[in-house]
Amino acid sequence: MINEEYISQFIDAVKYWAESANKVSNRGKKSYFSEYQKLTSEHEKEVSYHAKFGVFPEDIINKAAPNETKEEFDYRKENYKQVTKPAWDKAMSFVYRIWNKQNYSIKLNEDYKEYFTSNYPVYDNFINFFRDVVTKRKVSDPNCIAAVKPYMIPTKEVEQDGELVTIYDQSEMVDPVLCLYPASSVFVFKEDELVIVLRDEKTEVLYGGKTVKDGMWFEIYDRTGIYWLKQFGKKVDYQFEFELYYEHDYEGLPCWRLGGIPTYDESEYYYHSYFSGALPNLDQAVFISSTLFSAIVKHGFPTRWYYEDSCGDCSGTGWVTEYDGSEHGNKARCAACHGSGNRMTFSWGKDYKVQLPENTADASRLDVGSLPTPPFGMVSPDTSVLEFLDTKTKDLINEAFQNLNIDIGNKPNGQTATESKIDREEAFSFLLQYAYELFDLLEKSMRAIIWMRWMDAEPELMVVAPNEFTIRSSEALTEEFARGVEAQLPEPYLNKLLTETVQQRFNDKSQERLVEVVSKVDSLLTKTDVQIVTLKNVGAIQQWQIVLHANIFRYIGEIMTENEDFLEGDIYKDILPVLKARAEQDVVVTSENPLSGLIN
Repeated sequence: MINEEYISQFIDAVKYWAESANKVSNRGKKSYFSEYQKLTSEHEKEVSYHAKFGVFPEDIINKAAPNETKEEFDYRKENYKQVTKPAWDKAMSFVYRIWNKQNYSIKLNEDYKEYFTSNYPVYDNFINFFRDVVTKRKVSDPNCIAAVKPYMIPTKEVEQDGELVTIYDQSEMVDPVLCLYPASSVFVFKEDELVIVLRDEKTEVLYGGKTVKDGMWFEIYDRTGIYWLKQFGKKVDYQFEFELYYEHDYEGLPCWRLGGIPTYDESEYYYHSYFSGALPNLDQAVFISSTLFSAIVKHGFPTRWYYEDSCGDCSGTGWVTEYDGSEHGNKARCAACHGSGNRMTFSWGKDYKVQLPENTADASRLDVGSLPTPPFGMVSPDTSVLEFLDTKTKDLINEAFQNLNIDIGNKPNGQTATESKIDREEAFSFLLQYAYELFDLLEKSMRAIIWMRWMDAEPELMVVAPNEFTIRSSEALTEEFARGVEAQLPEPYLNKLLTETVQQRFNDKSQERLVEVVSKVDSLLTKTDVQIVTLKNVGAIQQWQIVLHANIFRYIGEIMTENEDFLEGDIYKDILPVLKARAEQDVVVTSENPLSGLIN
């Protein structure tokens, strides 16, 4: 049970922080609960400029252009385009190689498998949630907390002291889920001991004489339970009620940081993103790109200039006085200049006539040299600087991920074969480390979920992380399987290759199950015809095994016409005996060699 004295101290610290934050926010600055929260939140923010869609890099612009006016800054923000996000997504697609089904495996019993793949409450499929959400978040927010907790607590109403009260219904199974809390929401993190996060949900508090939903709601995890700390009463009083939400008795903390590059700073231990090495280039790219857009608008188009010529009808004021018999008359917009105050107004289809100056001395001897020639014109600025900035932006983005040995351009880079091989090996080394951490977190999360749902301390669960990241086509797998049979490689290896080939070519669960059954039932599956004859001659195999090998797919097809669920049974208890009996039946009714026609 969590120490209540610690909770009291935490509430005092929250009150002090909240009051300080209100004062700081008035000056436009961010206040953090602790140095740990400051370091992890700021890292989450700097990564979000490139990893999260629609985030404007305010800090980058402020630091790079500190003297920019508010109008210029607002213009940047309104017209900002996130040019680094597509490159980030391409780099993430490289990371997704770890989820190639050819290279990892997760084994569960049927009950667990049904929950994780079909009945998971919030994403339908837990494995897909881990692949689609957690994989990305691990890169964008490595200090994010992944916590296992019940999706809902099953309850029932019972009578106590003449009243109906709602209590936890222990006869019902809970539905545990994995929740993600960003680094900015983590107030306390003590490895394997205690985690306190601020939930997005708010509680009802009193503020300005009204009830508003703006109170703080903390969630607390320790090695035995999950607790809630909810604000109530007046918002400015910072009163909290403490309650036990769920007692898990997992004897461990059911939450973990997603992890990344270990970092020590200001006596704090936290993580940097695995893409941190790309941030300096990406930060430069977003600033240059934003500046380039403004420069194109300002300098990239021809600039029109002209001599200012005030309107003679309104003397440049834009207004004229219309006398209607009253003492002062009424002011009206000048019809000649339409209120602009200038004689010269431009539009794409309008010509401007220049009035020749009068020469009262001798009109025939007009001083032509005194005329403004031309009275207006166009200036087209040099675009070479703009082209340089555009090229520089693209180069910075490409180099950002080349520093991580991730090629997002898919273009020849002029490297030798040896240099390319080294880069590829370094990239795969990164993937190996990343995959090990991610699949370790996957297994820990699944074990915690299984404990909360089934109270199973030693579940039937095995997670094998990938150690190979080459994506092979079905043709390549077929060729590799054929070479493996010819080289007489071990049967487990050949069976795995066959399964991978079917998965790649058909992407069909029923076909995968068929291959699984055949590979376990047909002991001659990976043998050549010559090897089968040799084994038969020395008495190492029986006749029914040869018959089964020659006819197994036909047998399964015939049986499934009468029992479509045949392949769903236990392979050794339900399927093998039926297939063996069918093969033995054919051995009895015919003496014909089942391999005739197969062996020369």
